[in-house]
Amino acid sequence: MSVSEERAEKALRYLAETDQEFARLESYYNGLDRLRHPTRAAVFEQAAGNNAEREARAYNSREYRELIQKIDQAERDYLEMKYKRETEKLIWEHWRSVNANRRYGSA
Repeated sequence: MSVSEERAEKALRYLAETDQEFARLESYYNGLDRLRHPTRAAVFEQAAGNNAEREARAYNSREYRELIQKIDQAERDYLEMKYKRETEKLIWEHWRSVNANRRYGSA
């Protein structure tokens, strides 16, 4: 498979233009994930019953379930961009390698 210069430029442009958004998505996902334990713990502390009952209430609480949904969506958004960026990096690197080989072979 040959990658055109236009396609390589598109890949490089995408990488350059998505750095900040990628960082924001990663930070948001990681921040939400760090809230998992404190959210569960806060509900656990307020719940009545033995430890098993309190833990069940904490994991089944509206607050915890909503957080898990946000974490899941944030993870999907983050991973989508992560893997798209990895693909674009591969395209860029392939183009660079092929062109370097052409230059080396013709020198």
